[in-house]
Amino acid sequence: MLESLRGFFRHGSRTNVHQITPPPETTATDPFVSDQPVTDPLLDKFKRLPFAQRIAKTLAERKDPASIVVLIHGEWGEGKTTVLQYVHEALQKFEAVVPVRFNPWRVSDETSLLLSFFATLAGALDRFSENRQTATR
Repeated sequence: MLESLRGFFRHGSRTNVHQITPPPETTATDPFVSDQPVTDPLLDKFKRLPFAQRIAKTLAERKDPASIVVLIHGEWGEGKTTVLQYVHEALQKFEAVVPVRFNPWRVSDETSLLLSFFATLAGALDRFSENRQTATR
């Protein structure tokens, strides 16, 4: 089966193909692995929550006004989405931070990408502003 998957994902004559290995708890009767991120910290076997909270705290408490890029890198199933979810939740606890979710992979061209990004950003800022006004009343 892996050989057929390698052929399916091959681009050109030479391709780096990563071995897909199911986690140890997977059995022959249940060979599928969920691609859903962990949302409950109690189910986070790899303790990603403290790592994500440190990222969020570092970002939220930065004094430098310059922009910053944070890269979460990993193979399929290694918890990138889980970490991003935890960072997003942790950032929401900081009053002066407006965390915004944006998925650029769902956009087909540059113009749509820019329009979608700024619409998403504007919507998040509007909700933040409305929530602050409601809280001060």
